[in-house]
Amino acid sequence: MDTEVNSYVSSKIGELLKKYTNQPNLRNAMNLGREIATGSASLEVKKWRFRMALDVVTPDMGVYSALMAWSSITTLEDNVPPSQKIIAVKEMLRNPDLKSEVLDEVIKSIFVSREVPRDLLNYIAPEIKKASRISAELKSYILDKKDAE
Repeated sequence: MDTEVNSYVSSKIGELLKKYTNQPNLRNAMNLGREIATGSASLEVKKWRFRMALDVVTPDMGVYSALMAWSSITTLEDNVPPSQKIIAVKEMLRNPDLKSEVLDEVIKSIFVSREVPRDLLNYIAPEIKKASRISAELKSYILDKKDAE
């Protein structure tokens, strides 16, 4: 892990973190969050990187919420009980500060690039169906995925 942590400074994530630190806006938060969440680093390194990013103070709760949404992906990857994973996604769906387009992108990333456990999918599908801020296209994709399993 030390090698991965030390090497981040010269990596793309290091550059994105500097950019976000200097200008904590939604675009920079999305770029940084996406890169950390979808990267190939170990789970511990991802958590550490999100802690670094979330330490940057920003008055914009939408920006902070975007990073929190991306960081929730690490909860889904972690070896925690399914109930904690469900709570993480449920909190993301109900966060009023999270913009709809951010929510769509994060949820799509969860369902497209990861194998979602059946128990989580069974619980989340109705929540997503009820969520008014998620695009109809994404709702359809997730419900089709649930029906296919």
